[in-house]
Amino acid sequence: MLETSKLDGKGRRLKIETAIADAKVSLFQTAAPTLLPLPELEELDLRLLLAWSNKPLSSTPVTMAAIRASLSLADIARLYSARSAEHIVMDYCLRRQIATVDVSIMQLQRNCVDWKSHDICAGSMVVDVKNARRSSSCPLTYSEYWVPEFKEVRELRLDVTIAAVSSPYKNADRVDVVNGQFGTFLGFVRKADLDNLGSWLQATFGNDLMVAGLSEGKRLPGWCFEYDAGHYPTREGTRRLVNEAADLWLKSSDLWNGFRFPKVLLPFIDCERTINELANRPGTSEEQLREHHSTYREIVSLRDSIGLSRRSLFALVLAYTLRRSRQPTGRWTPKYFEDWLFFDQCLSNRRSPLGLEDPCEYVYRLVLAMKVLWSHRKKLCEYMGFRLVSAWILRGIMADGSEDTIMAHCGGWRELRDGTTVKCGFSPLVLGNDRLCPRCRRLACHVCGFCSKRCAGPHGIESKPTENDDMISC
Repeated sequence: MLETSKLDGKGRRLKIETAIADAKVSLFQTAAPTLLPLPELEELDLRLLLAWSNKPLSSTPVTMAAIRASLSLADIARLYSARSAEHIVMDYCLRRQIATVDVSIMQLQRNCVDWKSHDICAGSMVVDVKNARRSSSCPLTYSEYWVPEFKEVRELRLDVTIAAVSSPYKNADRVDVVNGQFGTFLGFVRKADLDNLGSWLQATFGNDLMVAGLSEGKRLPGWCFEYDAGHYPTREGTRRLVNEAADLWLKSSDLWNGFRFPKVLLPFIDCERTINELANRPGTSEEQLREHHSTYREIVSLRDSIGLSRRSLFALVLAYTLRRSRQPTGRWTPKYFEDWLFFDQCLSNRRSPLGLEDPCEYVYRLVLAMKVLWSHRKKLCEYMGFRLVSAWILRGIMADGSEDTIMAHCGGWRELRDGTTVKCGFSPLVLGNDRLCPRCRRLACHVCGFCSKRCAGPHGIESKPTENDDMISC
């Protein structure tokens, strides 16, 4: 009998583990890869590069030798990468079986002007492709996209959608060597998406964080972009699989010791009572349980309002951490977001908060940054409020109205060993890892020392922490 009981328990546990594994596979499934091979540009593409630089078009075939003879090294690297990015977006759309038209190449036709407003037609979308070459200091997360304004195709009454690609940084002499190299498609964004996000932040966290015109910031970081719903073809099936796995788990309370239901799956469960039972784990104190429930409720509230996406999770982690930093009670820390958004800390899971593809780890790295800020929350309590100046710059407001930058990205430059000067671009800079410059009150990058263009002080002196630094001295 004892042996039969053991086999029965093992069998039930295996069934539950299989059900959870099936739910995870469904959660992570996507319709197309986002890491795509760099294309080798053809002759028509090279002609387009000349047109972009207002060079006369040749009557003979254009080669890379002709491009190098006509354009500066900087223009070659920039324009070749930009055209490659357009091909990457088209490649992604075609893998999704979305009807795609290359509008950009029509610039070579005299009677076409559509290319002035957009680069690609993809299904019902008109798309303007923005490309960013990765920085030397932060090749994974630093991508900043210059969007002077969101356009509109008035004849079609369509707002132009922005698509973003993160490309490897390549010198002009190697720009056409593409074997084994990839670009990352980060997704789409419309003006309405950022306006809705700003409205949600204002309505939900307006007392803690001032937000002004996310869609008017001119420069958009990669976390603002997201894949459309069609990128996640099994999301509805995921909900069913998660609820089935939860039902099996709840019927096997004798197996709960040392066997926990993943919190990442809980936002896909419909029944509040089921949530309470799954979250109430052995060894969890009442106070910890309250904090787990508060984190879960914030995620579900987000899901039921503007929906779960990379950009909405990024905004939630930032705004909720700032709110809790001003509340002296409770045991909450940003680590609760680690528990609720990621299965574990392995690479693939860091890039999939709640199963949402985040190839540059924007959400995960923000959680790490918030953990640093949290360890310095005594300093945060000195601020009367916070202001999100742009999608990448957060400032704290002092009682006298002055402001300190507490999160940003580096706008400085650094020199490599070979003498080449490249953009630093480290991100995120965060109070605690990076010092406040006492002159301009901006964060001084711990990599290159840059704080701000207008600062009269010598960059780098205040930015280098000592081994004993565990607090910011201001």
